Amino acid sequence: MIHLSENEGWDDYSATLDAERDDFNRQISACTKNISQLEESLRDMTVERDTLRGELEKAKAIPMKYRRMEFNAQLQNENARLYAELEECSKALPGPYYMDPPDGGSVTVGEQVARMAKDAARFRWLQQENSNTWHEFAGLTAEKTYEAIDAAMKAIP
Repeated sequence: MIHLSENEGWDDYSATLDAERDDFNRQISACTKNISQLEESLRDMTVERDTLRGELEKAKAIPMKYRRMEFNAQLQNENARLYAELEECSKALPGPYYMDPPDGGSVTVGEQVARMAKDAARFRWLQQENSNTWHEFAGLTAEKTYEAIDAAMKAIP
């Protein structure tokens, strides 16, 4: 039987523990270095992301600004066109006849044109349905009746 003293084998065990501890410390150091590198990369990517976000916002803003300017120009052109059409319609109206009494009220041009169209439709119907009799009340032909109506309208200031 072999008897070991109390300190025998301790040196080998201690050396093994020291080697394992040194290896563990090297691994921890390598991990710490890797973590530092990853943190550095993450900071760089964050800066790059923020830079790209800023550039993207600028890129979005510039075309949108021009699109808004173009859209505003289109709206202004359409507004001018509609205003010109409204002016033409207004010129065709025969005074306040198609407005609400006593002062003309606030009847829109569209409503006035609709009232004119209704009168015109009545006149056309009367012409078509009673082409032989409606003008005979005045003792005139249809053409002479139209001339009389036009002359009367011109005479009204």
